[in-house]
Amino acid sequence: MRRLIANNKKDSFVGTDFSYGDIIGHRIEDWTYRLVGRETVGGSETYVIEAVPRSDAVRETSGYGKRKMWIRADNHVAVKATYWNGGGALIKEFEAEDVRMIDPKADKWQAFHLTMHNRQTGHRTELVFTRLDVGVGLRDEEFSERYLDKEP
Repeated sequence: MRRLIANNKKDSFVGTDFSYGDIIGHRIEDWTYRLVGRETVGGSETYVIEAVPRSDAVRETSGYGKRKMWIRADNHVAVKATYWNGGGALIKEFEAEDVRMIDPKADKWQAFHLTMHNRQTGHRTELVFTRLDVGVGLRDEEFSERYLDKEP
C-alpha cells in the first residue's frame, strides 16, 4: 500500500504519466492564478486559467513551473491542461472527456476519460472510469490498512 502524501506530488502515480499531484490536486493557496482568456473546447465554453507556484518549494514539490487549465464554464470541470517545468519547457498535456453529472443534488460532475500525454517521452496514459458510485455509505473500518489489503 502506498499513501498519497503531499510531498510526493511530482512523482509518477503508480507508473503512469500522471503525477501524484495531478491525482490528489494542489493546494489553491500555493499558486497564483490569472484568467488569461476564454476558449471553446469540445463544444463547451471554458475559462483559460494560468497558475504559477507562489514559491520555489511549491515549484520543486509539484515539478511544475507553470500550469494552464481550461475549465468548463457550465460545470467547472477541467477538460484540458498543459504543464511546464521550471525552465519553461512543455512537459505534459492533459485532456478530459465524457463529462457526466454524477450527483444531481450537489451539482457534481466528473470526467470519465482522462488522458495525460508526456511530451518529453511521447508516452500517453489513459484513465477510464466505467462506473462511479456517489453517496455510498462506508464504514470506518473499510478505511483500515487491514481491510484495504484484503483480496476482493
